[in-house]
Amino acid sequence: MAMVNSSIEKFSHGKDVFPQKVIAKVNKDVLQHLPKDSDIFITVFYSIIDLKNNIFIYSKAGQMPPLLFDKTKRIPLEAKGPPLGAFERCSFEDNQIKIWPGIKIVFFTDGIPETTNRSGKMFGLSRLQRLIASNSTLGPKELGEKIFKEVEKFKGKESQADDLTLVVVEIEDKKGGLVK
Repeated sequence: MAMVNSSIEKFSHGKDVFPQKVIAKVNKDVLQHLPKDSDIFITVFYSIIDLKNNIFIYSKAGQMPPLLFDKTKRIPLEAKGPPLGAFERCSFEDNQIKIWPGIKIVFFTDGIPETTNRSGKMFGLSRLQRLIASNSTLGPKELGEKIFKEVEKFKGKESQADDLTLVVVEIEDKKGGLVK
C-alpha cells in the first residue's frame, strides 16, 4: 500500500494529472514491482473535486465508487476499471459529474458493505445507501459516526474480517469554495 501511495503522490503533480492518467501510470509502476505471475492486486478510487468548475472527476481501479447524495436522492456514478496489478494491457477511464452545494460524497472500502453479522448476512451496499439517504441532513462527521455505529450494531459480537475505512465529504456554498 505504501508503494501505491508513493506512486499516486509522484504522478499526481504537474500536467496531465487527470485521474485516468494517474491510475494508468500507477498501474505500470505497480506491475514493475510485483513478481511475475503474482496474484496480488490493489483497488483504488482516485478523484479530483474541482470547486472552481463544480465538477467531480474520477477514475477507478477495481474499487467500489463512492456514493453521492444530495438532500433528496442518490446520484449514481458510472465507473469501470480493473484493479491495479491485474493486467499489463488495460484501460481506465475518466468520468465526471456536476456537483453543487449540499452534495455529500461518501468514500468507503468494501469492509463496510461486506461486514457480516452472526447469521453470516452482509451489511450490504443497499443497506448503506438507505442509511445515507435516511440521514442525508446530517453533517459529514455525524453521518460518518452514524454509519460506523450502524455497522457495529449490525455486526454485533462478530469479529471484523476487513478494514472499515470511510470518508464523508460535503460540498458547501461556492462563495467560500469549501469542502467539509
